[in-house]
Amino acid sequence: MDTGDNELIKCIKEGDLKAFEKVFKDYYALMCSVAMDYVNDSAMCQTLTEDVLLNLWEKKNELVITTSLRAYLLRAVRNKCIDHLRTQRQNSDFLGYYDSLDGMFGGAMADEKDLFEQLISDELAELLDRAIDEMPEERRRVFILVRMENKTYQEAADMLHISVNTVKYHLKRAHAELQDKLSAYILLQILSFMLLSRLLHSLN
Repeated sequence: MDTGDNELIKCIKEGDLKAFEKVFKDYYALMCSVAMDYVNDSAMCQTLTEDVLLNLWEKKNELVITTSLRAYLLRAVRNKCIDHLRTQRQNSDFLGYYDSLDGMFGGAMADEKDLFEQLISDELAELLDRAIDEMPEERRRVFILVRMENKTYQEAADMLHISVNTVKYHLKRAHAELQDKLSAYILLQILSFMLLSRLLHSLN
């Protein structure tokens, strides 16, 4: 690792936001380009790249880099893309499994799916409201302004007297927190639905 990388990483570990912004500006486009080799979706490539860079900042205290910073970031974004593709495949497998069951039972599962969605919609909405309420004050206000009141990043930044980058940071963190809190619940409901469907069809 060269001296420049060492100094940059040292500054990031010390919480130097300017050092992080330099890494972002220097490597963002290159990382997006590498991501495109794996994920043929420019918007998703940007999201995955931003996730890697955000993770670098959030886990700066645990940062251990034995290669060049460039090699570290490119490997990280490749791994992120592979994880994304793996998750996408798992989701596709589940949907294929559901469609095959639905076809097997002549579309009967569609009615059960509607009932299932109706049963969980209120509970999921309540869980979402609670998760938003538990966010730190500034993050909650950013999330509400941008995602619920459709303000632009700049409008939210002006209203809260913060930078646009801070708005983006809070949104990334808010999305990660919501995903963590809601994904386990949604997975549980999907599994419950599958088990219920099997039970109902075994009784027919």
